[in-house]
Amino acid sequence: MENKEFEQKSQLLNFLEKRLMVLIWIVILILISFLVFDNIGKSNPQESDLKPILDTIIIYKQQHQEATQNTQIMELNKEKLLLSIMWVESNYNPEAIGDNGSSFGLFQVKQIFYRHHTGKDDFEAYKFDESRQIDLHLDLLEKYKDLTILEFAKKVQKPKYPDNWSDKVVLKYNLF
Repeated sequence: MENKEFEQKSQLLNFLEKRLMVLIWIVILILISFLVFDNIGKSNPQESDLKPILDTIIIYKQQHQEATQNTQIMELNKEKLLLSIMWVESNYNPEAIGDNGSSFGLFQVKQIFYRHHTGKDDFEAYKFDESRQIDLHLDLLEKYKDLTILEFAKKVQKPKYPDNWSDKVVLKYNLF
């Protein structure tokens, strides 16, 4: 019952977010047209006249880009992606323990995964240290920024069902 309610709320939020994005784009286009038409009588608009508006559009697009399984990590907001992965892995619970006691923390990391990606043997200190968990995954997102979300799932995160995992990450990312 809770899943259905969550799904309905997620769909409603997604619908409202898309409508808001359309409205924002309309306002941006109206502002650009005013700027262009205002400069027609004076002279041709200069690139410097449009730069602040174009910069705003670029920043907005980066912050609000919808993700898919095939979106490269470098194209996405790292904080939103990190939060999405934490939600999928542990529902934001830094003390989560899964996989019959072999996965720990916000990202459900196993000792072998930790050792492979850090070269360190201090897993006991790592497994409940939230800042170290976040730092490791920020480093991984930077290191593998050329991968898509699905490729990251298959080559780095390695969940049992990578397609399902990446679908959940994408869904949560797009809800932020």
